[in-house]
Amino acid sequence: MNPTETVLLSTCGTAPMQAGSRAVITGFGISTPLGRTAEGVLDCILAGRSSLAPVTRFSCRGFTSRIASAFQPRSDATFNDPAIRRNWMDRAAWYLIEAMREALGRSGLDPADCDPSRVAVVIGSSHAGMVTTEDAYRAYLEGTLDRFPRLRLTAIPVSHPAAVAARALGALGPRITISSACASSTAAMGYAFDLIRAGHAHVVIAGGTDTVSQTLMAGFNALRALSGKPCAPFSIPSGINLGEGAGVLVIERLDRALARGAVCVAEIMGYGLSGDAHHATSPEQTGEGIRRVLDVALRDAGLSPEAIDYLSAHGTGTDANDIAESRGTAAVFGRSIPLSSSKSFLGHTLGAGGVIETIVSLLAASRGMLPPTVNFSGLRPGCEDLDYVTGVPRPCRVRHLVCNNYGFGGNNASVVLDRSCQAGSPSPAAARTLSRPVFVVGLGCHSSAGTGMDALEALFKAGTHLLKPADPGAAQGPWTTTAPRPQFSGELKPFGRTSPMIKFAIQAVADALDQAPPLDAPEQTALIMGVVSGAAHSTERFMETCMGNRPELASAHHFPMTTMNACGGQVSIAFKLKGYNTTFCGSPSALAYAHSLIADGRQRRALVCGSDELSPLLVDLYRASGCLRLGSAALPFDGKPGISLAEGAVALVLEHERPAASQGVRIAAAAEAQDARLSGVKSDGAAMARACVAALARAGMQPCDVDVVFAAGVGPGRFPAAEQAALNSVFQACPMPPVVSGLGSTGYGPSHAPLLNLAVAARALEKGRLPMVNAGLDSLCCALVAGFDILGGSHAFVLATGEI
Repeated sequence: MNPTETVLLSTCGTAPMQAGSRAVITGFGISTPLGRTAEGVLDCILAGRSSLAPVTRFSCRGFTSRIASAFQPRSDATFNDPAIRRNWMDRAAWYLIEAMREALGRSGLDPADCDPSRVAVVIGSSHAGMVTTEDAYRAYLEGTLDRFPRLRLTAIPVSHPAAVAARALGALGPRITISSACASSTAAMGYAFDLIRAGHAHVVIAGGTDTVSQTLMAGFNALRALSGKPCAPFSIPSGINLGEGAGVLVIERLDRALARGAVCVAEIMGYGLSGDAHHATSPEQTGEGIRRVLDVALRDAGLSPEAIDYLSAHGTGTDANDIAESRGTAAVFGRSIPLSSSKSFLGHTLGAGGVIETIVSLLAASRGMLPPTVNFSGLRPGCEDLDYVTGVPRPCRVRHLVCNNYGFGGNNASVVLDRSCQAGSPSPAAARTLSRPVFVVGLGCHSSAGTGMDALEALFKAGTHLLKPADPGAAQGPWTTTAPRPQFSGELKPFGRTSPMIKFAIQAVADALDQAPPLDAPEQTALIMGVVSGAAHSTERFMETCMGNRPELASAHHFPMTTMNACGGQVSIAFKLKGYNTTFCGSPSALAYAHSLIADGRQRRALVCGSDELSPLLVDLYRASGCLRLGSAALPFDGKPGISLAEGAVALVLEHERPAASQGVRIAAAAEAQDARLSGVKSDGAAMARACVAALARAGMQPCDVDVVFAAGVGPGRFPAAEQAALNSVFQACPMPPVVSGLGSTGYGPSHAPLLNLAVAARALEKGRLPMVNAGLDSLCCALVAGFDILGGSHAFVLATGEI
């Protein structure tokens, strides 16, 4: 057995990958203030008890409401399992791990019995890490950020709970965080289904988690969205109550679950995503976006509206949501489908809502009941007169049900479930295969070099970079690059006053679309964003207002920009994109998902974009965490740890058809893996090696087929050494091809750098030569683009020219 085969077996296990697999739920768990187990939560709901009460953890003075479903501070001590409660963790991770423990217990699954490379973690969250961010911001204002515990800084990213879960499980498969506001965990359920169906995982831990914080209360108060009384979805008064907690599902391949004698709670039949392209915070009021996502999900599942027995509604309690949702629901189901909202008991748990509400619905259905909406005193004006389950539980036999959730930025998500788990033919979604070629038909870039790939290539050819000290007076300070602020006119002029990262993204997408062939199919054009942090300037300005003495005066303008998906929402509005729309934490995951949407025929076109902006607070946070090179520029392959931060954005346009008059550059395969670490990477590079070998195997290639490798060449801590170790492992049986980087001229943008490296690789394959000075290689057919993202995940993409 050659070394490559050894790596492949250690990466993928001995069982063959099976596409077209069915995905079933075998376990579930909940941790909320209403109950710390799923059964406990449902018992309260069926008894008519809610957890909505005045918040005591922080001051709500001046807010229009003090009511939320929030854990009391004294309950913190009850998260006393050392594996659950660590003082450096964000509370969102506490809740997630507790729910995961219950889910695994119910499923009877022992992670130790699983091939860790076939175990994936997919978590949805809107604002995980916000509680820790508040503490770090206070330290920043006090000038004590240098003394803030470095381990606690790792709890700031929204992706932190997923890292904690993966570490607890020892999972080595993909580690994904989706942050699409309130649609996050519903989209996570869908992506978990995709991983099972495509054969990329045997087991997926899918969940959602979020916390109630003063920042979020101040934000929704600024929007005048809080209800002074317990919320009344589809009724009076209007307004929301925030909630916190977590829900987790164990999702397995059906044949594997049956083989180990697991009880199948429900099968995921299909799902859908869509974008409204309408407004930063409100859904399109005719309910058209909601109608479309329901249609997509039902078509994916191969079911008619008449086959659905119950609808778990988003039902936030606001006029903006409830009226639009009722109209979209009526357009698809008429007025006869029973529906209700658990938010009247649990509050709005934001990104965790989809999974929590799905569990409540499934567990209630197992008892032959539909959970009710309480506080319903009559239909709210403007809402459609539907079959709302109100007041008390309703007896009902449920086989098929739908869970709906909609979020800021116009993100919509629906999942279709079948409780029967019957043997027989899979749904159309389960039968999909990743069989279509995926071509890069447009590349867009906005960086410190300007707009377009030509400006960037000129720097490569000159062998120069644009990095400079962020503070010229600080000899041992970080070096950065900033991008010029785009100036818009015409239809894009209204976006001229938005945050820099959104401007960069719009400019990059416009540049990419200019190169792509014309396509007027907004509902078949996906927008998949990959970001590591949100709009830094808007977030910093919002924190200034809500963390001061008058949080009730927090800015309603800046609050929506604190969500990770704000950039995607604005880009979709700018270009009227209404297809699949979601935001991943990290652009490699975004690109892998966009690739799958084209490869299995769900979308005709997919745009994938990553964008970064810098602010003083963000740079200081990276410096305090030890990620930055101090005193000099961080350049690829210079043998030193640390990065130099960069602003900018990169966008790619993907399609199934090869562009005319071109040999075409296609993404032949994608793969992701991880080290199951809370932060950083292992120095042996094993995760990246697994991703590289898996991607090459999926592309039907061997390491010897690779003409050039595009690697980052820079990174904090062990990243550069791990990258080199991974490549040594992958190419140990054949000569190492040239290894280059597209990140040497403009610095490292955590969100857009992985896409930039791939864009430079695609451009090199298209032209048949490398743009780097003295590259010495002018015959290119295949490139391996691989590395680690700043969050510690590894990725690999195989690019090739021509047809398959």
